[in-house]
Amino acid sequence: MVNFWSSAFILPAKCYDTIESMCSAFLWSGSPTQTHKAKVSWEDLSLPKDEGGLGVRKFKDTARTFALKLIWRLFTKPASLWGCGYCGEINETREHLFFACPYSYTIWESLARPLVGRNINPDWEWTVNRLRTMGGKSLDSILARMLFQTTVYYIWKERNSRRHRQGGIQTDQLRRFIDKAVRNRICSLRYAHGHKLEGLLRRWFEVTL
Repeated sequence: MVNFWSSAFILPAKCYDTIESMCSAFLWSGSPTQTHKAKVSWEDLSLPKDEGGLGVRKFKDTARTFALKLIWRLFTKPASLWGCGYCGEINETREHLFFACPYSYTIWESLARPLVGRNINPDWEWTVNRLRTMGGKSLDSILARMLFQTTVYYIWKERNSRRHRQGGIQTDQLRRFIDKAVRNRICSLRYAHGHKLEGLLRRWFEVTL
C-alpha cells in the first residue's frame, strides 16, 4: 500500500516516519500502537544483513526512487500530469507547469533571468534549448542548469503538497527555498582554492542578491 501511494505522490517525510514507527512496534509487540517495547531501532533493522540488520528497506529510500521516477515522467511523458494546483488549469501538461503557469514562471523568471538572458520566456522547449546552447563550462551555464533542476524539484514537491491539502506557500517563500537549496548544493561541492569553479558561489550571490 505504501509503495502504491509513493509511486503516485511524493508523500510527506513525517508520513514515512509514522509508518516505520508502526512497523517497528508491530515487529516487537504484535501491535502497531505499542511502540515502547521496541528493543532495536528501525534504523538498525534497516541495515544489510552482513552489517547486523535484517535488510529491511527503509520507506524513505524507496520513496526517493519513486520520486525520481515521477520527475523522469515529466520529461518523457509531458501529457501525464493532472490538474494544476497553482492556477486551477484543468488540462495540465508539463509545458504548463514548467513554466506557463503564472505561479511557477514568477519563481523561475525571478531567479533565472540574470543567467539565461533578458529574452527568457515560459516556453518549455525554449528553456531546454537555451540551457543546452549556453556555454557548457561557464559559471552561468552551470548555475542555470543547477537552478533548473532545483526549481523543477521544488515546484513539483509544492504541487504535491497542495494536492494533499497541506496548504500552500507564496512564490517569494518558495523562491527563498530554491535559492537556499542551490547555495547549499554549491557549498557542499567544496571546490579548492584555484579550482576553475571556485567562483560559483560568488557568482550565484551576484545574480540573486
